[in-house]
Amino acid sequence: MRPRSIRLFELSLWLALAIDLANNLAAWNAMVATLHAHGFAPNPLLLFLACIASPVVGLILWYAVARLRSSAAKWIMMILVVAGAAGFVWKLLTPPDAHRVTLIAAAVAEAIKVFAVTRLFTRDSVAWLKGARG
Repeated sequence: MRPRSIRLFELSLWLALAIDLANNLAAWNAMVATLHAHGFAPNPLLLFLACIASPVVGLILWYAVARLRSSAAKWIMMILVVAGAAGFVWKLLTPPDAHRVTLIAAAVAEAIKVFAVTRLFTRDSVAWLKGARG
């Protein structure tokens, strides 16, 4: 049986990834406008792949951690979440190019991801992940 902290990791990560995906798709028109403003003609397929890339990577890492008990995936997830949070802070410090709702949704998603990753470092989840090598 998976410990409570792993179940919390799963639920909170799924929620954060769903928010990310919805936020990315909601910002579609803004992304197209930004690309046009910089002289690019956006390819709809590439733009769609850019929208789903982050949630797909998150789902792959979720599976590796929560189902395969991969400690390496745990550390990769932690590094990516820290990088994402740092990137979000950097975005807040630069001139605004996103709508307020998009920024709020991104802030909520990042906060939930930080919470999710911290669940991987609780005593019960660390023991559970070590049990995979047993």
